[in-house]
Amino acid sequence: MCGQKKIIIVGAGLAGLCTAYYLIKKGFSVEVVDKNTSVALGASYANGGLLTPSMSEPWNSPGILFQLLKYLGDSGAPMLLKPRYLHNYIRWGMKFLANSNKNQFSHSTIQNMKLSMYSMSKLHELRGNLGLEYESKREGTLKIFRQKKSFEQAIKHSSMLTEKGLKLEILSPKEVEKVEPILNEVSSTLCGGIFYPEDEIGNAKLFCEQLSVHIIRLGGKIRLDTNVQKIIVNSGTVNGVLTDKGTIDCSQIVVAGGAWTSELLKNIGVSLSIKPVKGYSLSVPMNNQITLPTKAILDDDLHAAITPLGSSIRLAGTAEFSGWNDNIDSKRIDNLWNFFRTITPSLYEQSRVESAEQWCGFRPMSADGLPYIGRTFIEGVFVNSGHGPLGWSQAAGSAHLISQVVAGCPTSIEIDSFAVR
Repeated sequence: MCGQKKIIIVGAGLAGLCTAYYLIKKGFSVEVVDKNTSVALGASYANGGLLTPSMSEPWNSPGILFQLLKYLGDSGAPMLLKPRYLHNYIRWGMKFLANSNKNQFSHSTIQNMKLSMYSMSKLHELRGNLGLEYESKREGTLKIFRQKKSFEQAIKHSSMLTEKGLKLEILSPKEVEKVEPILNEVSSTLCGGIFYPEDEIGNAKLFCEQLSVHIIRLGGKIRLDTNVQKIIVNSGTVNGVLTDKGTIDCSQIVVAGGAWTSELLKNIGVSLSIKPVKGYSLSVPMNNQITLPTKAILDDDLHAAITPLGSSIRLAGTAEFSGWNDNIDSKRIDNLWNFFRTITPSLYEQSRVESAEQWCGFRPMSADGLPYIGRTFIEGVFVNSGHGPLGWSQAAGSAHLISQVVAGCPTSIEIDSFAVR
């Protein structure tokens, strides 16, 4: 029966393509529609390359209001609210702050970690079954700390995660250097570190490109350079989508359009608390014969990461609340270069700075730090979006779960916390 149903997936990034694959495997006739000219040109293009159940904390942690006010207008801040864009975030921001209490923060962290861990298991299945190669490494990630107070708080917070199954090792500065020798230049400035052995890294764009080949091989369609302008609903049921290239009929639709998801759904009366939060990255080619880090390194103070992907280094970080402004702020890019020099001066000296690619993209950030995975009140309309900085970590798992919801099957893990309500 599933094979008789045509379903449209809006979005050809991580969430959309993984969703398409699982629905094809369940017998659906699938067509992916994306406004870009290639897959993975949105937030999946040059993210931090991190697959990290360890980073499941939502950004609206207790005390976030003080941090935002402290960094207001400061281009060097890890989390920046630009005053002239404040009006874009007022209603969403009130929910964001309301969800920053201790109980909600703990709940969101645990639910995110469960989803991320489930997602990693599904990703391993995908990689093994399809033979995907996307510059992945399963060497863990290392978070370093320069401030004693932050290190102690992180250790205290870790107990909540280890009780739920997360593995980690608390390290002294000397132990940090042993885990990642490239940090020998800066280990004397550190208070310590936390090593997460089950975290991974990988190139999300390469993953999407390879997965799209299998989707087409299995009979799925990917329609690019096609902007979905409106979802067509009659008598409370979806009938198709209106695009800039014409109308596409369908009986079901999964909106996995990243930060644009809420913009598309609000026209049919579905309200989601998702806003764009801009992130930056630098992809820096390295000279031949250079020894790269063996794993991703995350700096707690600077809220940035350095990730080895193939023969390049990916520098990523910062959060910027600036609406849909897609201009690259040179000061934010300078922050990443400074981070690179601070973490490993010798590696920076050996990098091909002149060939670096600058990038910014919009993370789909929900107000409570949890993604939306499930059905809406409109028959045939489903959502898989709002993963914020955890889109790569949660992509495969979220897609598998929404495919179960669409097919009317019980879900493999409980998803009430991600319901669209």
